[in-house]
Amino acid sequence: MIGIIDHEQEKRRERIVSLQNSIQNKQDALQKRIRRQDRQLEIAEQAQNENTDAQEKQERNTLLVQKLWSQFFKRKMEHEMDKYRPIELAFQEIRAKTGNTDVRVLVEKFMNKE
Repeated sequence: MIGIIDHEQEKRRERIVSLQNSIQNKQDALQKRIRRQDRQLEIAEQAQNENTDAQEKQERNTLLVQKLWSQFFKRKMEHEMDKYRPIELAFQEIRAKTGNTDVRVLVEKFMNKE
């Protein structure tokens, strides 16, 4: 009888060891899965940061080009305004002396007098 009890106790110990190994394997697998998920999140975050950096770089470049065009057109407009400034001053002087503020009326009167 003692041999049967020892044999059953040995089977139980083996079963306990087997269950402990199974628990340890499941815990190891869970830890590996958690580490893999953490790595995936880290990689995704790095990719997002790289994408964001690339977008920011593109937006900065676009902004610089827009500033350059803005300066170009501003200078061109100032040049055109300077070119026609004497005509504008003459019209302002005519308006002031005639008291008429409508440019069309002034032009029409000028054309009719010719």
